[in-house]
Amino acid sequence: MTRPYKNIMKPITLLIGLIVSGCATTTPPTINVRPVPLAGQVDVHFDEDYQLAVTSYADGKYGLAYTAYKKLLMRSPKETKALLGFADAALAMVGQGSSYQEEAILVYTRLINTPGIAKDILRQANTGIILLQSLSADKNSADIINLATNSDDPRVWNALGRGYDKTGEWISALDAYLTALNLSYETGQTIAPVQNNMGMSLLLQGRTNEAVKKFKQAHLASPHIKLYDNNYRLGLIFVGHLSRAIEDIEDGQAAQLLNDAGFIAAGIGETARARTLYQHAIHLSPVYFQTAEQNLRALG
Repeated sequence: MTRPYKNIMKPITLLIGLIVSGCATTTPPTINVRPVPLAGQVDVHFDEDYQLAVTSYADGKYGLAYTAYKKLLMRSPKETKALLGFADAALAMVGQGSSYQEEAILVYTRLINTPGIAKDILRQANTGIILLQSLSADKNSADIINLATNSDDPRVWNALGRGYDKTGEWISALDAYLTALNLSYETGQTIAPVQNNMGMSLLLQGRTNEAVKKFKQAHLASPHIKLYDNNYRLGLIFVGHLSRAIEDIEDGQAAQLLNDAGFIAAGIGETARARTLYQHAIHLSPVYFQTAEQNLRALG
């Protein structure tokens, strides 16, 4: 499938759709998951459990999908469709810890090297690898661009949009996001990741009111995903509703949010706002004092 696309020759660095721009203030514990076959166990409920995993992923419940696929692979470690689902779920959670990226690479590579594997699974595994490679700052973008223009996978177009955001090519980014939205509707995938990235794009352009609307749409579409709630709160901070943004959350989480907002503000040249946000984060919680303090010193 070839999609018409303009102005895509400039090299870019891409980010996976679920990664929020900003400075991470916490590092999730490493999760070491390896499928382990259970000797003598007969899997009589595979199709039922597999459908649960598929539905969870389609609804944007990536953590639940990840766990469901993990359980399937403990019982049926060679089932290729479960392996692909597990890798896709891990890919969707890359922003929550490096272990997910490592697992996704491991499983995608295993699928690619499986003799006689179905063509559709091979294609999706190759797509996953390219998306993961796009996380590298020195990765040549030619492979991503070529894949996007011939892809019906909304994840690829979503990642392409983030790449254009990094180079400030807002119109090209919007075109990529609109393609990702259309493909999400066509393939029955959740649109929340695209809405979230559109919100971040608008925020980086200083279009804060529009950004908040997109973040809210993503949050309402997948309210169980913390990232979307977090970004909605970030948007509220940038439209002047700081108290509302940090209501009903603990001081530690609020400090993390303020630190991330400060990082974004610094990145778009709002140094005074960044300084205020860092200072507020330091005041709220000594747990995040060091990170916010380092960011504050970096402002000069």
